[in-house]
Amino acid sequence: MNNPLISVIVPVYNVEKYLDRCVESIVNQTYTNLEIILVDDGSPDNCPQMCDAWAEKDSRIKVIHKENGGVSSARNAGIDSATGEYIGFVDSDDTIDEKMYEVLKNSIVKEHVQLSVCGYKYNNKEYIPDKVKIVDSESALLLMFDNNYKAFEGFSVNKLYINSIIKNSGIRFLDSYMVCEDTLFNFNYIKLCTNVVLIDYCGYNYFIREDSATHSGKLDMDLSIYQMTDYFISNSRGPVKDTIVAWSVKFWISKTHYIVGERRNDLIYSTVRPTIKKYFRLITTSHKVSLINKLETLLISYFTPIFIIYIKIFK
Repeated sequence: MNNPLISVIVPVYNVEKYLDRCVESIVNQTYTNLEIILVDDGSPDNCPQMCDAWAEKDSRIKVIHKENGGVSSARNAGIDSATGEYIGFVDSDDTIDEKMYEVLKNSIVKEHVQLSVCGYKYNNKEYIPDKVKIVDSESALLLMFDNNYKAFEGFSVNKLYINSIIKNSGIRFLDSYMVCEDTLFNFNYIKLCTNVVLIDYCGYNYFIREDSATHSGKLDMDLSIYQMTDYFISNSRGPVKDTIVAWSVKFWISKTHYIVGERRNDLIYSTVRPTIKKYFRLITTSHKVSLINKLETLLISYFTPIFIIYIKIFK
């Protein structure tokens, strides 16, 4: 089939300023065989009416109205409703290049892979693979968790997935994780892939909002990182596990600095320190964890009061 249906899932919540330009960028795609699923996640503004208006203008658009449950819940509702051979995700405050789904679909078909990934623009900077890469599942995970390789992050929005793999495996976005839920979804999906294609093309445009979940800085969101990294490490092995440890340490250190700044030292003792101590041996023996990060994890694990003073003075 040369013209398979692509289901594009768009979670919608409190984005009335940005929704029209987002949907416009999708309906104006050069690849036209789309099923555009707008999931109104109980939005309190004019988004529900705007979604319905779009559905009246374009027969490819269908709207799901549901009670608020968060972005993961909204994406899952879209997955359950999707009928396309392929599935893509777009955040409702972002836009996509007019050729994005044409490029992603053509690449996934041409290369006989289970996932296609394009570059993205973030904070006025483009992150694009230097050339088309065909990589196996393990190599894809190594790239996704490589702190120094930004062209393949754990985002779901610059990728095209095969619907049958998602549906048959039961992979979903987990509501219990409030940040990096995309990374968890991709971790589980990529493990089921044989090969992945990375495309030297920038198709996705991130728009940074200070009030978005990623930038809200709420501690409950930050602390979910510790649960998630624990899952990643426990469910990986070999070079991938070593890479994930280094990736996790970056998160742990960054969030610990923030926790100290928020004067929530109790969270270091109850959440941060137990997680780091659990993997301390892996951290100290890893060639991918920097010396300064090893020293900081040592202080957190065994000399916590000194670490807190160190952060307050030097950071």
